[in-house]
Amino acid sequence: MKVLQVGFGVFGNGWYEQIKTGHPDLAFVGVDTNPAVRERLMREGVVCYDDLTLALAREKPDFLLNVAPPIAHDAINNLAFDHGVPVLCEKPISHDFAAGAATTRRAEELGIPFMIAEPYRRNAVFREMKRLIDEGAIGCVVDVLVHFHVNYLGKKAYLAQQLPDPLLQDLAIHHMDTLRYLTAADGKRALATSHNPPGSPFAGNAAAMAIFEMEGGIRASFYGSLVSRGLSTGFHGHWRIEGTRGSMTLTDTITLENNERKTTLDISDTAEPDILSEFLQWLAAGTRPESTATDYIQSEALIHAARTSAQNRGWEPVPHAFRG
Repeated sequence: MKVLQVGFGVFGNGWYEQIKTGHPDLAFVGVDTNPAVRERLMREGVVCYDDLTLALAREKPDFLLNVAPPIAHDAINNLAFDHGVPVLCEKPISHDFAAGAATTRRAEELGIPFMIAEPYRRNAVFREMKRLIDEGAIGCVVDVLVHFHVNYLGKKAYLAQQLPDPLLQDLAIHHMDTLRYLTAADGKRALATSHNPPGSPFAGNAAAMAIFEMEGGIRASFYGSLVSRGLSTGFHGHWRIEGTRGSMTLTDTITLENNERKTTLDISDTAEPDILSEFLQWLAAGTRPESTATDYIQSEALIHAARTSAQNRGWEPVPHAFRG
């Protein structure tokens, strides 16, 4: 099979190295607008174009890996769909919810596989938490509390100056998707506020608070900041999940509390599914993986409702863009 990768920034280079070492059987072609990147790849024996349309026409790839900046996702994904090419795309589908929903519907209507590369739900700590919840270790989920505090400018230049809500639009999507994964529930409505703390290096709102009413009567709260000066929660955040028979917390470890007993859980044997392998299995056998775009758009719907609530200062419904 042949993969056409678009984008070779920090995350793109990570994908490139992963494919070389983990999937050496894949033929590899690149697209990047940076001449220095193309020259480097050419020296390594990789054909790299500066024109995506030309690359799609000439190379006829089996799928496209979209690791370009999110502002370009919609155009790249739709160009791939114009050529009937499946897409594995970094999150988010789009920073514009309506555009992302339209792209998702188009792929489904055309019958073209479209998957989002969401790593958090595949991490061992969340796989183990999901297993325990599904087995009834804390009873039925009632409340979920998520705290996310980091001091982050990071390696994404567009975060600092280009986004009106860098926390909600970029980082918090991971936590929204994990919330849906752990609870198996979609959102119903949201109440949120966002702001930019004093001294922030971000042009947009780098902190936010949100409350979500989820299906099944579950309530969830999220507070996050990209400019926290205190102890970091790490990128996965700190979680507390209250159930009808116990509770579960995630800080540095998973702790299960039930009937006044406290247990710290070992995740060393918990498997972490490989995103690319899941996608290749979809292409080969038609087995739909986790985080298809039709599912992931509902995680982005939580972000959309929170941002709209913060702007309108009231409860906002969570849209249901697509349910296949």
